[in-house]
Amino acid sequence: MREEWRAEQDAETRDAAEQWRHSRTLLDLAREHMHRGDRVAITVVGHRTVGTIIEVATDRIAVLDAEIRTDVHVCEALPLAFTVVERARAGGRTGARTASFRARLLELETGGMPVVVATAIGPDPFTGSLSVGTDLVAVTTGAGDETVIALSAVAFVSPAS
Repeated sequence: MREEWRAEQDAETRDAAEQWRHSRTLLDLAREHMHRGDRVAITVVGHRTVGTIIEVATDRIAVLDAEIRTDVHVCEALPLAFTVVERARAGGRTGARTASFRARLLELETGGMPVVVATAIGPDPFTGSLSVGTDLVAVTTGAGDETVIALSAVAFVSPAS
C-alpha cells in the first residue's frame, strides 16, 4: 500500500514539475538568471548585448556590462534570444518589479544624456538625444537631424559612451 501511495506521489510531483516547466515565460527565465547573477548574451533583431541582468520588467530586461547599462525591449514584434555566457558562482539580485520600457525611455529623455538606439529597421543604431511619444521615439543627432521610430521597432537603448 505504501509503495503504491509513494508511486502516486512521485507521478504527481513529476506532472507538477512538467506543468511548471511548460508554463514559464521568457521573462520568468530572465528573472531566474538575474537571481543567480549569470552573465548572458541577448540578441534582439540582430543586435547583441552581453552582461548581467539587473532588472526585469513587464516588457524590458536591463543588462549591465561594466559601466554600460542596456535596456532591451521585450515584445512579440521583436525576435529575441538569450544565452548564458557564464554561470555565476555567487551573487545575483533580488530584482524588484520595475518600470516598463517606455517609462525607462522617459527617464533617459528627462536625463538629457545622449543615447544609442538599436532598432529592427536596420543594423546601424541611431545616436542622439531622445524624445518619447505615446508610440514613438525621436532621436535627434548633434547636427539636428531627427529620426522618428515606432516604439515597437526599438530593440534596445543604452547611454552613448
